[in-house]
Amino acid sequence: APQRAASLRGARNDEVMIHLRPLLPWLLLLAFGTLHYSLQLRQQPRGVIRFRVIPQPTPQPRPAHKPEAPLI
Repeated sequence: APQRAASLRGARNDEVMIHLRPLLPWLLLLAFGTLHYSLQLRQQPRGVIRFRVIPQPTPQPRPAHKPEAPLI
């Protein structure tokens, strides 16, 4: 009886592997996708800071136009 139970367990494991094998590429894609997404999230705050820093120099040309207005 115990031998039959062991063989049944082995068959169940094989069935599970057969069902999981087609899903392996999708699981790998999911894993790489989450890694890529997490890396993008880490890079985004740095990019946001860069975009926030860029508008600060842009107001500087505007004061340059102000002296021209009194001349005209």
